[in-house]
Amino acid sequence: MLDRCGREIDYERISITDRCNLRCVYCMPERGVTCMRHEDVLSYEEIVRTVRALAALGIRHVRVTGGEPMARRGCLTLVERLHAIPGIETVSMTTNALLLDGCVAWAKEAGLSALNVSLDTLNPDAYRRMTRGGDVLPRAFGDRRGACARAAGEGQRRARARHERDRRIMRWAR
Repeated sequence: MLDRCGREIDYERISITDRCNLRCVYCMPERGVTCMRHEDVLSYEEIVRTVRALAALGIRHVRVTGGEPMARRGCLTLVERLHAIPGIETVSMTTNALLLDGCVAWAKEAGLSALNVSLDTLNPDAYRRMTRGGDVLPRAFGDRRGACARAAGEGQRRARARHERDRRIMRWAR
């Protein structure tokens, strides 16, 4: 499949929920939003059917997003089903990591190829202000070293320290 400029399209991002367990100031109004009714959101069967059709058109890489994808019950079962679709080479996920505790090994077994953890700051006070979520930074990464090692595979940790924040993140992740 090609776009209008002749570039190959082999990647699809699929938002599986509009729900999130955080109330980040840049993403959600303080009073929240009206969530979609469950019957108005694609079922997992509909998502799988759509990805099968996309794979037939040349899509090879799928990123599961949200809201917070782990907030939707059965998210990792969906990952497993997407991973099993012929032609799909990678299934990745963007998450805030708060609901990952105890799920990283299962996610990898389900076929999750990559985990993109959305983290705006390592400063607990700034995190609390940004997320309106209290002291959630330690919960988000209680087992960060093990989770990162298992998700990425030993020996595959790579980073580019482009500025001070990146260096702080790398010191924190060691």
